[in-house]
Amino acid sequence: MDFLGQVAMLKDKRILCIGDIALDEYHRGTVTRVSPEDPSSVILNIDPVSPDVIQMAGCVGNVAVNINALGGKAAIVSVVGDDQAGDKVLNILSELNIKTNYVVRSADRATIKKTRFMVGSSHLLREDYEQTDDIAGKLEADVEKAIQLAIDEYEPELVYLADYDKGVLSFEIITYTIVAAHIKKIPVIADPKLRHFHDYKGVDILKPNDLRAGTAMNMPTQTESDVYAICHAIANKLQAERVLLTRGSKGMSFRGIDGEVKNIPARYVEVSELSGAGDTAGAALALAVASGMAVYEAAQIANIAASVVVQKAGTAVCTPSELQAALESE
Repeated sequence: MDFLGQVAMLKDKRILCIGDIALDEYHRGTVTRVSPEDPSSVILNIDPVSPDVIQMAGCVGNVAVNINALGGKAAIVSVVGDDQAGDKVLNILSELNIKTNYVVRSADRATIKKTRFMVGSSHLLREDYEQTDDIAGKLEADVEKAIQLAIDEYEPELVYLADYDKGVLSFEIITYTIVAAHIKKIPVIADPKLRHFHDYKGVDILKPNDLRAGTAMNMPTQTESDVYAICHAIANKLQAERVLLTRGSKGMSFRGIDGEVKNIPARYVEVSELSGAGDTAGAALALAVASGMAVYEAAQIANIAASVVVQKAGTAVCTPSELQAALESE
């Protein structure tokens, strides 16, 4: 199919993103010697006058950032703490015109923060500051209220569940969201992690990676016949109309509502960084489906968008002009 002109269809589509959110920090410095206190460690020198520190919205925040970068409109339902990290990540998103008024703040749950210490483009250390137990009680009820308010008020054209296994997407939240969205005839895409993999019953599109899917279903994913079998098994067990299995360098495999499995080969590009490619693919898929594109065609758009960001260093986004250029090169 000729995808030229399809990029314009993504513009202004409203996507409601629900899931875990984090503040991502990158501290860059130089290493010149080992630590005199511990010969197995090195010293990272950071310029005290002008430190090289980058702060970004992570997890579902990165999905929303990618949606807006592609020309769509994103709103987020998530949980942050009543802390400085929560203030910062909400400010970052607001400055990018992403709606954060449905994010629930909690004095009892700290904002997830991932701090990476870098030398050039290499990771020296990552420090995770997080609480990962499933939300419950009043906080869970507050999130459900936020979801319903967002669906009624924001009127999204699609709901995207981004699970990073940090506790926002409990079984109750997953079930509530799918039912609430389907009452309004809004399609739901879910990118699951292992803990709640089998709780995403009834989603319109399930988008796991092959490693996670294989572990969750206790099935191999090495051969093409393996892939076909696992796509069918997931669709049947989770009552998912469509399954999009992301397979890294092997591209994607899509099982449609007719039961046919089709492969989407990866584009051969020079890979710089894989981080964030799944978020970009999810954002492009959500926008393309919301625009009315057939899901198989939307998956091809997502595959191409992901190929754009893997060529960039660090967590990056794909712009409409970059997506258009990549489509023209096909």
